[in-house]
Amino acid sequence: MNKTLLFCLPFAYLSAMYNGNPEFPTIIDQGVIFTKEKDFTFDTGYQKDWVFDYKLKAENLVDSAFSVASSNTDQAFLNVNIFKNYQLYSTLGSTQLKLNQSLRSNEEVIYTSSNTFTFGLGGKMLIWQGFNFSVGIDGKYQYACPQFPTITKDGTLIDQTKMAYLSFYAWQIGASVAYHIDIFSPYIGAKYLNQRGHFQKLKSGIISYLDDDFYVSNRIPVGGFVGLTMSSGKDFSFTIESRFLDENSLTLFFDLRF
Repeated sequence: MNKTLLFCLPFAYLSAMYNGNPEFPTIIDQGVIFTKEKDFTFDTGYQKDWVFDYKLKAENLVDSAFSVASSNTDQAFLNVNIFKNYQLYSTLGSTQLKLNQSLRSNEEVIYTSSNTFTFGLGGKMLIWQGFNFSVGIDGKYQYACPQFPTITKDGTLIDQTKMAYLSFYAWQIGASVAYHIDIFSPYIGAKYLNQRGHFQKLKSGIISYLDDDFYVSNRIPVGGFVGLTMSSGKDFSFTIESRFLDENSLTLFFDLRF
């Protein structure tokens, strides 16, 4: 039995849509090389994302639903901080995805990807700061193109005779407020997430004998997030963030400022 070759996939929900602390451009006073008084500073570091449920739906299949859609992602990032209030960033890394699709026939199709390259782009703006509070907005886009070496239906490996793929895009905007207390900076916010994709060239009979393609999207576009950043204000910071409503996920974020 041949293993499945799958997916050329601009697939943003493969990585969690991390927001981060709105205070982040100014939270470190002294970097390894630059101080925050400089007009331009740079950060690099590591981001670990676990998504436990993306809460997806199949738009044109009334007899199908995703019971689980999860991922595990590791990324390195580079931030450019501009005039202390603006930040541009990019991420590069690898991700692994698992989709459990429940059919009305009580059968379950499981799609499991290999580790694959992913990247993201985004920007953050600190719009107000005073009385230890910081308010900011964030926007981002994420992309990946994983292959799925394994598709099973009720535990039986499916022999793929043609290449299936899911063309997908996603973008997110969010707003948040943080409060600085000594080395701690807790924050809370809300976000809007747009995810849409087209699943194509599935082998006939995996979902049904009539459908070899279908559309997917996120069921809940609006979500919330809470996080905590810890930093002495020198060289580095560490952040943990949890997101809910539109997705159930957790991110660990470590950065080093130059």
